[in-house]
Amino acid sequence: MHTPRRDRPRVDRALRADRPRPKGVRHQLLGPRGLERPTSPALPEPGRASTRRIQGSRLRQGSCRTQCRIIALLGTHHTTTRHLGREMENPLTGFPDPPFRLSQVIFNSGQTISIPPLGTTILVGPNNSGKSASLREISSLVANYRQPHETFAAIDAVVIERESHEILSPWLTQNMNVTVNTDGRRGSTLRPPQSGTAFDLDEVLTTWRSEPATAPLRNFSEFFVKYLSCESRLSFEGQTGRIDPLSHPTTILQWLVTTPDALTAFRQAFRDAFGFNVIVDSWGANTQLRISKTARQDDFTVTSPDGMVDRATAQRLQALTVIENQSDGVRSLATILQNIIAGPHTLVLIDEPEAFLHPPQARLLGRHLGQSHQHKQLVIATHSIDVLVGVLEAAAGPVNIARLTRDDDKTSVSVLDQTALRQLWGDPLMRFSRVLDGLFHSGVVVCEGDSDVHFYSTAAALGQPGGTDALFTYSGGKQRLPLIARSLRAVNVPVAVIADFDLLRDRTTLRAVVESLGSTYSESLEKDRAMMDAAIRGSEPEQTATTMRGTLASVVGDESHKTARALKSAVQDAMRPAAGWQSAKKSGITAVPNGDGTAAAKRLMADLAKLGVFIVPVGEVEGWVPEVGGHGPAWVTSVVEQRRLTESSAVKPFIDEVLQFVRSHEPQLDQF
Repeated sequence: MHTPRRDRPRVDRALRADRPRPKGVRHQLLGPRGLERPTSPALPEPGRASTRRIQGSRLRQGSCRTQCRIIALLGTHHTTTRHLGREMENPLTGFPDPPFRLSQVIFNSGQTISIPPLGTTILVGPNNSGKSASLREISSLVANYRQPHETFAAIDAVVIERESHEILSPWLTQNMNVTVNTDGRRGSTLRPPQSGTAFDLDEVLTTWRSEPATAPLRNFSEFFVKYLSCESRLSFEGQTGRIDPLSHPTTILQWLVTTPDALTAFRQAFRDAFGFNVIVDSWGANTQLRISKTARQDDFTVTSPDGMVDRATAQRLQALTVIENQSDGVRSLATILQNIIAGPHTLVLIDEPEAFLHPPQARLLGRHLGQSHQHKQLVIATHSIDVLVGVLEAAAGPVNIARLTRDDDKTSVSVLDQTALRQLWGDPLMRFSRVLDGLFHSGVVVCEGDSDVHFYSTAAALGQPGGTDALFTYSGGKQRLPLIARSLRAVNVPVAVIADFDLLRDRTTLRAVVESLGSTYSESLEKDRAMMDAAIRGSEPEQTATTMRGTLASVVGDESHKTARALKSAVQDAMRPAAGWQSAKKSGITAVPNGDGTAAAKRLMADLAKLGVFIVPVGEVEGWVPEVGGHGPAWVTSVVEQRRLTESSAVKPFIDEVLQFVRSHEPQLDQF
């Protein structure tokens, strides 16, 4: 009879004292029966056999990535193995190190990303960039050779690491349902969880040992790989056959309910997400998961002298609803939690885990994804900033974030700077303005204020039924434009800046904006800016004391200024001269005196546009539709309601140029 994994000793067989011990291996006593456990030898460990393959390009490469000692222990009908010096175990499931890992993914652009041995890789990017296709193609290439007729959208090849059969054998014994054949056949039968396929264990080990490094996993992929699409997650496995406590789990649900720490983690996550307690019902013909807002598992604990459950308690339990009857969001999240917390699969591919979930639930799920790195590789495709931030907040292991973009049928990839991401999210204004959402768009256009965002994003959508994939966001003032632009470029997001005309007045801020976009503030830029500035300042009239007193009197006498702050602002505006920069701020380039000043302004604006800095030629946003009065959000609302924005509007060529810059400046990075 097969021994349950939680009760199984740390070695497959006790090493009897009269058996010769391998040289360099020490033993210590475990328990009162004197069961001996081999420990890591003091001598340097010899390297183990390891193979790597690039599936797709069929390149063979040798590897000796990790060192360990192998000791053979005799089984009933075949030789099993136990590797020493590699006693790492998942605190939830007790998995030994896996004999298979995904090492690298090579995209059809020729770029490569490395996959952490134990950790999380997150694929982000705009729509149709190849995120979901990448997961499907990784799953396919790990399992099978790429056929000549197959056309892949994103991935060219994958690199996997396969350990020797000596590493595979104990892993299978501990993680699969292995039973000794009793029908006259020699050997044992292997059944992976959730699979109707039975394998002969000896044949599995023989095939694994004899295959070349270029061989795909084929049927073996179901031992190691789990692909969770949006559709498959809706078929939550919340019911399984009655569990034999003396047998190995044969389904993911059986893994979950027979592993106390995993079940505790699942219950806590489910409670945090939906407010329900998870209750295991194993009294009937099947084992299933029920949920309740108030009832707990202890409420259904009974003591019976005859081993029977009283009818009243059974009826109360059966009255509780089961998880598979809940909403799409509940079933999807439960399926993900099951597979990252329990089960033997060492590579889990998850497509859009945020599907069917509200943002707080998506963020909570992200935290659990970040925590579930022990002895699993997670590769996640997401379009949710909440999932991404949740992973970053909770990740205790390595996290790779790769941004995908697609151009000319090629999928390009860039690995993002996690430090820059964390700094972005740590800024309160960044969180409020959702700047990091730019990771999931083709690029970001940064404006000064929220009114600018509403106006320019509306203009950008003109003539585009599906809208634009560029994200418009705001900085909250000119001084913060460089911060946002620099932060977005640090995570490889294309950025353009739209700034009011008076940005050209402040050399320091203008220089900071240019440099935040990765360019140099050249002498020619400053020469034209200074020439234009001198022309504008030269047009400012000299104010006399008499005119200033009259202006102040009219402002102070205006009873519309209800607060001291409003009065102060009105006085400051009134004291500014009607011409010069005061006029240029409102009117833009038309306020620059004709001649050298205007020529310099035009050159400066054209050169800045090539760098991604787009100066509003009409001064500020309200200058695009001057016939509509007002300012700020109310003005934008009036413009939209009065249908003053059309494809023939003066702003359309301006915003089209901005979008073209964003589209043409996707970062082109070398191979990673």
